[in-house]
Amino acid sequence: MKILLAGGGTGGHIYPALTIAEAAASANPPAYIEFAGDPEGLEGELVQAAGYSLHAARGNPLPRRWSLTSVLALGKLALRVPQSVCLVRRLCPDVVIGTGGYVSANLLLAASLLRIPSIVLELNAIPGRTTRWLANRVTRIALAFDEARQWFPAEKTVVVGVPVRRAILDANRDEVRAQLCIPAESRVLLIFGGSQAAHRINVATFGAARGLVQRFPDLHIIHLCGDTDLGEAEEIGKLLEESERHRYRFMPYCHEMERLLAAADLTVSRSGGSSIGELTARGLPAILVPYPYATDDHQTANARAVAAGGGAVVVADSELDAPRLTSEVTTLLSDDGRLAALARASLSFGTTVAAMDVMKIAASIA
Repeated sequence: MKILLAGGGTGGHIYPALTIAEAAASANPPAYIEFAGDPEGLEGELVQAAGYSLHAARGNPLPRRWSLTSVLALGKLALRVPQSVCLVRRLCPDVVIGTGGYVSANLLLAASLLRIPSIVLELNAIPGRTTRWLANRVTRIALAFDEARQWFPAEKTVVVGVPVRRAILDANRDEVRAQLCIPAESRVLLIFGGSQAAHRINVATFGAARGLVQRFPDLHIIHLCGDTDLGEAEEIGKLLEESERHRYRFMPYCHEMERLLAAADLTVSRSGGSSIGELTARGLPAILVPYPYATDDHQTANARAVAAGGGAVVVADSELDAPRLTSEVTTLLSDDGRLAALARASLSFGTTVAAMDVMKIAASIA
């Protein structure tokens, strides 16, 4: 079976595609994988770093309302769909799988025009406009959240969860902590905003880090702050006593998130579908701060779904500041029973077999 994977723009779209590729390689018999995406996008870096070649393909957002800009966007879309059709016809896959991003929409539409079976992976509790638009054109819709079922024909939908890479599932806590020089008995707070970071979370962290490090002598904070706020993180580090500085670590981004997730006891993050999948697959308690400008506020719906099961605490972006972050973290780190309950609920919410389930769907429709 030959599969064309299409997804790009953010890590939340690319990593699930790479995870499905992992599952394809371990299938019996193994499936042959091709990737398509924008070579100038993040997928150009991540896909090739994983050892795959990337076929050039580009996409355009669907216009939200009529304007001169939307007409131009439709014009570009009209030009790129035939290009996508030519690419899919040349590669001749048995199944096309789209994991998100505008480029995947073009390739899924091309598959529909060529009558090639296709799967769209929807990672949010409220589906994106593109997925909804594609619903009648794809063969199957693989969902991460049961809450998203209501948007689609029942006969097309399957709830599989979020595909999570083996590296995240297999990373060993003790080994990673030894590599990071973090004592086994210490506690680790991991703060990140996704592949594009999050300024609001950064600002709250800058105001809270010093007090948290001083209040909890066993606490290590690992903060992924992005490039824009890196200078501010350096200044915060300088404010700490020399004996405390090693307990506040900051970096712009980490391409080995599996190591940091394995080391963590508590996380603070946005609530994109891919991030939630990784956190819950590891059973990590989370303070989730939904990105408030996500389409249809889908990150809030994602976060509430996890919180309803007891696996996370949700703080609105507008309510997050240093005192609120300090309060939430202090409450959880001061109550081992509450933290353990969050971890159990998080683990029960997550899944480790989503990628294999997507492969089963692909085999059934090829």
